[in-house]
Amino acid sequence: MGAKLSRQRRGLIYLVLFSIVLVGLGYAYATLLSIQAQVDLDRENQQTAPILQEQATYSEVTAVQTQLLATEAASSVGASTAIDMEAYITLVEASLPPGSSISGYSIAGTLPTQAYLSPVDANHTATVATLNFAVSIPALDSVSTWLHALETIPGFAGATISSVQGSSDGTFSVDLTMVVDRAALMNQPDETGAN
Repeated sequence: MGAKLSRQRRGLIYLVLFSIVLVGLGYAYATLLSIQAQVDLDRENQQTAPILQEQATYSEVTAVQTQLLATEAASSVGASTAIDMEAYITLVEASLPPGSSISGYSIAGTLPTQAYLSPVDANHTATVATLNFAVSIPALDSVSTWLHALETIPGFAGATISSVQGSSDGTFSVDLTMVVDRAALMNQPDETGAN
């Protein structure tokens, strides 16, 4: 029985020694992998350094690109409530009967930070601008023709004639107030209000 016990002790000693050698080899292998990873990292850092230096020389370009994007975004927001008034007045002039002319006009509208003007009539949509025109028309019956022509202009939401006066040369001076809705905007919002 003593020889059997001695053999078991020797087997256990060999097993412990084998385990220690195995752990030592594992530690050596892990250390080798760690050293290799550090070498690879140092090599990649050396390759990245010139790229970062090159990128730093173009940092001003990146800043300009960022400013350009911000300017484009601001322009889009500002234009979302803007009407190209020169083009719109041209459309109104084109709707006039032959021999008529605009002698004056004024414009009142909302700012980008304001809500749309509430409609006077519940059947109309909210308006974004009110235009007042003083017009010289050659004949009184041309006024109704002009009103019908105004209805074809995008964004037309209604018009009211405040006065008609005849002049000594046979023409008529007409003062008209016209309201314009969102369809006249350069960048029309969709149904959710986004552009």
